[in-house]
Amino acid sequence: MFFVNWILKKLSQLVHQSFVLSFLFCLSALVSILLYSLFYNWYLPKPFIKRSIDFGLYPPNELIGEVSLFDRPSHTLHQGQEYRISLQLDLPESDLNFDLGMFGVTLDVIDIDGRKTTSIKTMGTLVYKSFLLRSITTLFYFPLYLLGRLEQRQNVNLLIKENFVDNAYMPAYKMIVKINGNVQYYSAKLNIEAKFSGLKYYIHSWFFVSSLLITAWLTIIIFLVILTSFYDLRGLIFSNERKIDQKDKKNVKCLSGELKKIDDTNVVKTKDDLHLRFKENLSAFKEYLKTNK
Repeated sequence: MFFVNWILKKLSQLVHQSFVLSFLFCLSALVSILLYSLFYNWYLPKPFIKRSIDFGLYPPNELIGEVSLFDRPSHTLHQGQEYRISLQLDLPESDLNFDLGMFGVTLDVIDIDGRKTTSIKTMGTLVYKSFLLRSITTLFYFPLYLLGRLEQRQNVNLLIKENFVDNAYMPAYKMIVKINGNVQYYSAKLNIEAKFSGLKYYIHSWFFVSSLLITAWLTIIIFLVILTSFYDLRGLIFSNERKIDQKDKKNVKCLSGELKKIDDTNVVKTKDDLHLRFKENLSAFKEYLKTNK
């Protein structure tokens, strides 16, 4: 019977310890995931920023469009981060665009106070196609053109700046794109791509592997810290309880000793009183006998 009770006691202790350890491990895992998500959002900027541009025609034959970089109160471009800026134009293969030839593109970076911090210029054009090539292409794809399944258009991707770094003292608030020339277009987009290097490259390119390794490392560290602090706190609580129990035992002993002393003194006093009373009664009895004689 004693052996069965000992086994049940050990099993209950094992279940209790395993439950505590699993709870602490899950808590540390949740904390590590939260910390990594906060670190990821703070450390890594947006990898791709795409903004549609609505141009307006201004004299003399200049298209001007404005792009805001603030989706939220937080800044879009990170300080010290390199970006690749390009302009994507969807242009029709019209005679006007082919006759226009080269056209200039200017990008002005404006801060929140309206000051121009950076101005970048580049050139662009449609891919050249001769009249004979265009005629053959039109005749070959004539059924598709007629049914509306295919259109005569080109996607032109113009590289504006390869390594753009935002000014830390005058951060970019908006960008103004200017196209010199009456260019016909379907749509226009400004693409801003972050160029990662070092730890940012591995976190972005190897997202699942890096997140798994970093969260596992954080989980182990946080689990050890929580476990040691938990057992230290537990030992401190139990040691204080033991000290309190010892103090209570000492107080009980002191009180019992004092009570014994009080009882002893009371017993002594009662004995003395009885002895005195006996003497008085004896003397009174003797006097009584003398008077009767």
